[in-house]
Amino acid sequence: NMPSGASTAIMVAVGGGKGGVGKSVIASNLAIAIARLGMRVTLVDADLGAANQHTLFGIGSPGLTLQALLDKRIDSLEEAVVPTSEPRVFLVPGSGAVVGAANIGHARKMKLIRHVQSLDADVVVVDCGAGSGFDVVDFYDMADLRFVVVTPQLTSMQNAYAFLKSAVYRAIRKAAVCHREQELLSMAMQGGETERLADVLARVREEDAGFADDLSRSLASFQAHLIGNQLEH
Repeated sequence: NMPSGASTAIMVAVGGGKGGVGKSVIASNLAIAIARLGMRVTLVDADLGAANQHTLFGIGSPGLTLQALLDKRIDSLEEAVVPTSEPRVFLVPGSGAVVGAANIGHARKMKLIRHVQSLDADVVVVDCGAGSGFDVVDFYDMADLRFVVVTPQLTSMQNAYAFLKSAVYRAIRKAAVCHREQELLSMAMQGGETERLADVLARVREEDAGFADDLSRSLASFQAHLIGNQLEH
C-alpha cells in the first residue's frame, strides 16, 4: 500500500544500539530545536515494543499508534499524527507493551517505512529502537541524516560499534542486485567483528572489480554522526 503523494521531508534517524543511552531524549529535543527554527517536525517513535516519546511529551495515553497502521485499523500513518505541547512538533506514537511488536516482518516493515517517508512535514525525526536487528537498521538506513548516540560506558561503545557496522553492512548489501553478487558479498563478509571494510572490498575486488566499485559508491553515500551523551569531558 503505497501512500498517495510523496513527501519532500528531510529524514533524520536517531539510533544507539543500546537502550538507556538517552536516544529518545536526544530525538525529542532535536525535534523541538528544529521546530524552533521555524520548521514543521513530525517525530516518529519507531522504538517498536518500547515506545516512550508520548511519555516524554506528557501524553498520557496515546490513541492511534504505529501499531494501528500495522493492524490495518488506519489507511495512512497521517491518521496517527498528534500535536504536542511544543509548537510545530507533531508525534506519531509507537507501540508499547504489545507482544511481538518489535518483530513485524519484512513486508509490514517496508510498508511502515514508506508511510514514514510520506509524512507531511518539513523534517521527520525517527527515534529508532535499540539493538542491531534488521527492523531497527532498516529504519536507520532510510534516513538522509543519521545520528548514533553513545555514552562513555564500554557496553554503549561496543553496542554503538555493532549498530553502525550492521547499518553499513545492511546498506551495502542492497548494492548486490543478483544472487551471484549476494553470494560473493556474503563470502567476503566472513571475517571477525573488528575486520575493516577495506578488507571486505579487497576480497570482492579479487573476484569482481565492477561489483567492488558499486560497493565503494554505496559506502561513499553512507554517513553517520556520533552524539556523545552523559560526557564528563
